[in-house]
Amino acid sequence: MPPLQDEKFIARTHITAGELAEARNILQQAGKNHDNDAEVWFLLGLVENRLEKPGAAIRCFKKTIGLNPDSAAAYFNLALAQAAGRQLNEAAASLEKCLLIDADLGPAHLKASAVYARLGFQEKALLHIKQVLRKEPRNTEALIRSARIQLVFGNMEEAQKAFRLALEIKPDAMPAVAGLAGLYAKKGAIDKALDLIEPFVDGGNTPRPIAIVFSDICQTPERCRQAVELLEEILNASTQPRRHHRDLLVALAKLYDRLQQYDRAFETISEANGLKQAETDMARICNQTDSFISTWDPHFNARLPAAGLQIGHVQPVFIVGMPRSGTTLVEQILASHPAVYGAGELKDIGNIMMNMPRVVGMDTPYPECFEYLDRVTLNELADGYLQKLASMSGDGRRIVTDKLPTNFWNLGLIKRLFPGSIIIHCSRQPLDTCISCYFTDFAEENLHSFDLEDMGIYYRQYRKIMHHWKNTLGIRMLDIPYEDIVREPEHWSRQLIDYCGLAWDERCLNPHTTRRDVTTASFMQVRQPIYTSSIDRWKHYRAHIDPLVKALEG
Repeated sequence: MPPLQDEKFIARTHITAGELAEARNILQQAGKNHDNDAEVWFLLGLVENRLEKPGAAIRCFKKTIGLNPDSAAAYFNLALAQAAGRQLNEAAASLEKCLLIDADLGPAHLKASAVYARLGFQEKALLHIKQVLRKEPRNTEALIRSARIQLVFGNMEEAQKAFRLALEIKPDAMPAVAGLAGLYAKKGAIDKALDLIEPFVDGGNTPRPIAIVFSDICQTPERCRQAVELLEEILNASTQPRRHHRDLLVALAKLYDRLQQYDRAFETISEANGLKQAETDMARICNQTDSFISTWDPHFNARLPAAGLQIGHVQPVFIVGMPRSGTTLVEQILASHPAVYGAGELKDIGNIMMNMPRVVGMDTPYPECFEYLDRVTLNELADGYLQKLASMSGDGRRIVTDKLPTNFWNLGLIKRLFPGSIIIHCSRQPLDTCISCYFTDFAEENLHSFDLEDMGIYYRQYRKIMHHWKNTLGIRMLDIPYEDIVREPEHWSRQLIDYCGLAWDERCLNPHTTRRDVTTASFMQVRQPIYTSSIDRWKHYRAHIDPLVKALEG
């Protein structure tokens, strides 16, 4: 048996050469013979990470930490494995421990930013990026990440500055080129976006980020076919990491759909969603729905405090419904009115709900803990949200929309925080809604949408909770059926504007001409005149969606 140092040297040589199977064999044997050597387990963890075996890597790095608890590198690589294995909360905790050992470790701050962004904690993500930029103001990766976070916040100008600075430092930074082009598209400047990426599209060897942006903004069948060729070429040319491979498949599926190649589209999006490996406990979601409804009954609702603030010059309008049910179109119609500011999808209400047990200082979960919230605190929560809306609208517009669709879970809370708020409920044919969700990459949100059966079960929970708000608690709202508003846009747009207490404005008939930043998945659709071609989209896929049909029927 060779000395341990020789074994580790040979293993490192194999790792450097990319001969991972050989390195793994050597290190596994070394681990059996030298169970207490931290470096052996660390090297084996690196190999397992590179082989995309996160579970095995996690075990190796935990073993390393047990032997060497002060190893920042072990905590960092443990976090990489945990993130790859979708253990995002655990990854965040490992990175925080890593940074307690080495507070200046830039890669750890970058990874922490990425993990917190995936968890939806954008403020924390930005704090870690600022830590990097404070020491390395010209770090292009940090600038690009900063720009992406600013996009989530809707800070288009800040995002644009960061992307441009990254390109000034590194003109061939393709993620920055793609990010800036995507930003232009979200602002409605499609031609400007195309001009930016055109040299990389027509020059051969198109980079993956450029090809994906091009697939989003190509507008003619000829250019869509060109985008298909680019994506297929990249997929066939090399082995992609799972996440990148999935991104390419999602983009390709959307193009096949646009080109009416429906069987290929469904086959491709199903492969992409299979790679997501999303695990959703639908039984838990169903139980939570039932528990929520049984708790928040009329007697409970009557006992709850309500904020006493008068809604002043800022009137919130909450646009809710299933994702892909027309919420962006409704917001765009409203935002075409000069008295309305469209704030997009705000996370604030969900954050208030999640933080309520901490605010009341007890372990009682939401919504039961709501009973222990006093009116003064509720006023403070409501005032903080209204102040944010006022600062976002900026120019004195008195109505501000919050169109986070899944606020449909929080309508009881919304009406206690803002008794005078306006609620718009968007609905769409269930199969069309679910198919559209199935084709949409929601990143770490809406994990149920990557499986047809889960999607149908989730839709039933949505339908159940909306029935509860409307019929049991009598919460007033305007229902906007997607199919009706696209068939009779003037009739429904007038109803919408009138419901919000506004005088009619003709600009609301041409929402596609309203120049505003749209950061949701519908950013291209809202640039087009209102169309009816998405009605009965599900019929193109009827041969493939039996699990969804059965799940919707319950």
